[in-house]
Amino acid sequence: MIFSSLRGGFRGSLLAKPGRQVMRRKQQYQAMDDPVRCMTVARALVQAKLRGHGRLLRQWRVPGRHEIADGLLASHHCLDLNTLRGHEDAAARAFFDGLRQHLEGSLFVFEQRRQHPPPDPVNSVLSLVYTLLLNEVEVGATAAGLDVSGGFYHSAEDGRPTLLMDLVEPLRPLADRFSARLLKSELAPDDFQTEGDRCLLHDGRRGLVYRAWERLLAGSIGWRGESLSWRRLIHLQARELAHWLGGTTAAPRFWHLDDA
Repeated sequence: MIFSSLRGGFRGSLLAKPGRQVMRRKQQYQAMDDPVRCMTVARALVQAKLRGHGRLLRQWRVPGRHEIADGLLASHHCLDLNTLRGHEDAAARAFFDGLRQHLEGSLFVFEQRRQHPPPDPVNSVLSLVYTLLLNEVEVGATAAGLDVSGGFYHSAEDGRPTLLMDLVEPLRPLADRFSARLLKSELAPDDFQTEGDRCLLHDGRRGLVYRAWERLLAGSIGWRGESLSWRRLIHLQARELAHWLGGTTAAPRFWHLDDA
């Protein structure tokens, strides 16, 4: 069970007693100390994300695909995390510019991604949905016996749940597509309020997002010859990483939107 504030901030969780997967966590820590293995995970995460964002822009018929394709190509040749992050940042800017164009003609104006705090309705919805996604990823990571603070792409510092931040990356296109649909068809400017420099959904309207998110997670998706719920697919991403850490798969293989 995940506890969060009304603004989407993580407050705590109720979990089963840990300890059964100590060897898996040992494998995780050993991989974190290996720059080559960190790059292997990071590259797979970023490439899955960029493929998904490229697919979204094709579906929306807006520019930005070439910049993302360039980042995807460059990612294959990156030898260090900072270079990879640079290419991912450039691709993210191209994606959010595409989202801005996709939302033109809707009731909302979007200029750029800003999150601390979200200053407008579009950023507010994105932040809320990313938090909901992070919560689901945490369930999967905990069930797989992994340390949620032991990331490979995001630097492990200050107790941040960097593994969760890693595993969210390939799934961001799913959250972005969901957020864009809400903004274009189900939400209106009157659903939001501004407190200082922060924009929030009204209490009574957050439920609309939660219900829509639950409907999405309950829907089915075919993946690797199996019919799964979206919730189950999200949870299984951590299991994919755990299998690679344990040596049962040759490479970490994360879902991306082209699979949908």
